[in-house]
This record gives sequence, structure tokens and C-alpha cells, in this order.
Amino acid sequence: MIIVTLLLSGCNAKYKDISNDKKYSKVIEKTFEIQVPTKLYELTKTSTPLDSLDFYSLMINGSLGGPEIIGKHELNIKSKIKIIQVMYCTNCFSEYIEFRIEVFSQKLKKEIPISLSTHISTVLSNDKQYVLMNPRYFKEVK
Repeated sequence: MIIVTLLLSGCNAKYKDISNDKKYSKVIEKTFEIQVPTKLYELTKTSTPLDSLDFYSLMINGSLGGPEIIGKHELNIKSKIKIIQVMYCTNCFSEYIEFRIEVFSQKLKKEIPISLSTHISTVLSNDKQYVLMNPRYFKEVK
């Protein structure tokens, strides 16, 4: 949610791919089923709503508002996502990590990135060595 706020307020976030970090090995390249109704927003980096689509943001809890939102999709329970990258924001005010994901249940523009904040979507393993998807919201598909 922080990065969406920063992007919408004009911050030009820069990212480093940390997908190879061992602590994300339990989620990267894995497919998950969404366990709660979820919103997928279409966003532009400018405040003119007629501008082009720059990115999608999957929101587990909460919602977004403002002129930067140019569309919204509802994802049903059991919709599937795949974690394809783990990205670390190198110029955000506080530590921010997001997943780049693929959403299987929507007809989306493939060239436009889809982000999912790790803030609420993840939990640490019992031994604190791995990041796992929060079972309240996601179930791994094997």
C-alpha cells in the first residue's frame, strides 16, 4: 500500500530484483488461490484519469480512491495468482517489498506489471527464515 501511495503522489520508485534471496524461495514461482474477495486496480502514475495504464495493484484488504484509478476488477475466491518476482524499493522512505504477480483469472494487458504488497499478504515461517503467503488470504496450488 505504501508504494501505491508513493507512486500516486508522484514518487518515481526504483526497484531491485531480490527474487533469488533464499527467504523468498517458498513463494517465488509458486501459484496460489485467493481465499477472500479481492480488488485489482488499474492505475496511472499521473492524476489525469484519461492517461495510459501504468500498472495494476492487487489489494487484499482495503481500497483505493482518487483520479489515478482508471479501472477496477473484482477477483473472486479461488482466483489464481503466481508470484513471478520479488522487488525491493531502493528509494522508498521505509523498507518496501512487493511481489510482481501474474493473475490467471482476468484478461489483463500482459506487458503491464501487477504488484502485490508483501505487507499484509505474507507471514514469516516459524523459524523466521522464510517468507510465506498469509494462509488467511492465500492457499498454495500444487
